Amino acid sequence: MSEAIRKLVDRAADLDRAIQGMKVKQDEIASKLQQEALAKMKEKKVKTVQYFGSNGNYVLVTKASKVTLLNYNRVKKVFGSNIGTMISKNEKYTLKKEFKTIAEGIFQGDIEPKTVKEVLGEIGLDEKQIDLVTKKLNLDYLKDKQVLKGVGLTEEDMETYIFFIHEAMVYQKIKEALSSYEGEAYAAAVTDIKNSVIVEETPKITIKYED
Repeated sequence: MSEAIRKLVDRAADLDRAIQGMKVKQDEIASKLQQEALAKMKEKKVKTVQYFGSNGNYVLVTKASKVTLLNYNRVKKVFGSNIGTMISKNEKYTLKKEFKTIAEGIFQGDIEPKTVKEVLGEIGLDEKQIDLVTKKLNLDYLKDKQVLKGVGLTEEDMETYIFFIHEAMVYQKIKEALSSYEGEAYAAAVTDIKNSVIVEETPKITIKYED
């Protein structure tokens, strides 16, 4: 074996050792940030927290949800011929984004029955701002945060604003998806969906920085 190859092997080992060491340190820092964020989520009853560093650096901590289907036939009874817009069935079931969104909202329960416009009005936006914001919101924390900043809202309490806005958006999606049901039939449909899925939440941390 040549001396050049030996040096390359040693260099590769040194770099790998350094990378693994830095990964351990990064995991320790991420864990501290995640624990801080989880405490804040519990205190403020929100699902997303964003912490800023310098020069455009930030960390985003979210509660990522996994929706698992337990009873396809029961859900199919609710949606009937529209089941294809919610779930694809081949050799296994594929839950579509729309279904995951409403299933998560139903499973977790306690959603305030308010429209997005009502929530935006409570925040203090005027009718023109409400119409503008409503058209641009899309259930994405970072994008929706920029939309709210665009109408003059500050960073303070932003997580709470977006939490209630997103809750209202999910409520509207549930109402639209179950628009053919009323009264007791609506309540029964909600129960059928709630008893047909399980939703697991795990914290997810995202680190972004400027090159």
